[in-house]
Amino acid sequence: MIAAALRPRSVGGAVLALERGFALEDAAGTVTKLDVLSNVPGLGMNEGGCDSDGRFPGLFPCAGFPAAAGYPDGLTVDGDAGVWVVVFGGSAVRPVREFAD
Repeated sequence: MIAAALRPRSVGGAVLALERGFALEDAAGTVTKLDVLSNVPGLGMNEGGCDSDGRFPGLFPCAGFPAAAGYPDGLTVDGDAGVWVVVFGGSAVRPVREFAD
């Protein structure tokens, strides 16, 4: 098991983002894998963080992201709650609203 990201839990232990889903570590160090979120080839988590309410965002759906734009490689949120996507191969950080249907 390889963890792509790890964030502490308020009850001890940690939340681990794995390649295809999540696992929970308790305060004693016991790790419990949760159900797989995705079996899509080439789709995996590589980093992550918690929001101000302690939620760990899940997979970002990239349907509709134009291949010519590059590859989605990260997200961030600005002070106005605007979501931005980091574009690998596109040398850019672009607002997600550009890709909305």
